[in-house]
This record gives sequence, C-alpha cells and structure tokens, in this order.
Amino acid sequence: MRAAISARTKPRFALARFSDEQQLLYRQELRYSATVRRMSRANLQRYADILNPKGHKLGRSGVPGAYQLDHIVPISLCWDYRVPEDRASAVRNLQVVPWFVILSRGGNMRLEALVGWPHPRKQRGRDGVVV
Repeated sequence: MRAAISARTKPRFALARFSDEQQLLYRQELRYSATVRRMSRANLQRYADILNPKGHKLGRSGVPGAYQLDHIVPISLCWDYRVPEDRASAVRNLQVVPWFVILSRGGNMRLEALVGWPHPRKQRGRDGVVV
C-alpha cells in the first residue's frame, strides 16, 4: 500500500516533468552523442598515427600522464547545429590532449586554477619563509 502511495506522489523519473516533445529530443540527443562517441573511438583506432602520433597513454581523468580523446567542436554544439554524426566525429574535429585540458574547458575553469598547476603553490609559514 505504501509503495503505491509513494509511486503516485513522486515522479519516477526526472523526465516525467517534461513534455513528450522534450523527452523525445532528449532521447535523440543521447543517441546522437553515443553514436558520435562510438564513431570517434573508431576513428581514433583507424587513424592513430594522425591523432596520437606520440602514442600517449589514454586514460581516465585524474590519472597522472593520461590523455583523452577530445572533440574540438563539442558534441553538444554539433547537436545544436544538427551536424551529421560522421562530420562531428571526423578526424579533423578530434585531438588527443591531457585530461586536465578537457576538465578545464568543460567547467569554464582556467588551467591555473587546477590544484598543482603548473607547479604546487608555495605557502608561507608563520615566520614568512616560503615552504
């Protein structure tokens, strides 16, 4: 009984608040971005000598020395302008960059604001001596 009452009072999904058209657009955008990412990874494997000529190790954010595949024109912007998937995942729109570059671009954060970039900040002790 309680489960039935709570199911009626709380929306089950966050999408329940949006119209059917908005939900359809959201699902289409998710499919579009998944397709572009899949095609981008395939292009990275196919054209590794162009996109990653130095053979950088690809990895997750936060891993020291890790690089990631980046879209020069973001996927969301390509979706907004209805760029075809093959053009959004084209080799000329891809680059392999350090993970912290992508992190700084996505959140409108300056590289200098990242902890320890480019060198750890020097702190002054109580007596004014740099530690």
